[in-house]
Amino acid sequence: MLHLDNEFHLNRQTGLLSRVLERGTRAVQSLFRSIVFTFAPIVVEMAIVCATLNALFNSAVVGVVITTFVAYVMWTERCASTALVLWCA
Repeated sequence: MLHLDNEFHLNRQTGLLSRVLERGTRAVQSLFRSIVFTFAPIVVEMAIVCATLNALFNSAVVGVVITTFVAYVMWTERCASTALVLWCA
């Protein structure tokens, strides 16, 4: 911001720039938090469960678990999208 021209500062656009940068920072933090605390643990848990089931039973059981998980994720996403459309309408 220090290297911007004098006209920029006289028009008081520094507050706008600060808000845009702050929103971007919050968006990156939110994305990082979602990945680290939601998606990564799910992937690790699924890997451990699938490895355990494969060792105790066979790959058919692992296939059923993965298929069920994928179907649940797709169903949840569809319900969330439908709820969002209904709520926003």
